Amino acid sequence: DTYLGVSPEYPWGRVYGGLVVAQGLRAALATVGDDYLVHSLHAYFIRGGTSDEPI
Repeated sequence: DTYLGVSPEYPWGRVYGGLVVAQGLRAALATVGDDYLVHSLHAYFIRGGTSDEPI
């Protein structure tokens, strides 16, 4: 499965890290049944993203 997310354009020109994590979590949840619940989430921000590129 492939999922594509977009980011609003913030004045500082970068993507908010929490948005990246939330979109990743939502994509992951879309691949499993409703009986699965999230109980842990870990994230590393290796490099910054820009709001003009798809996530």
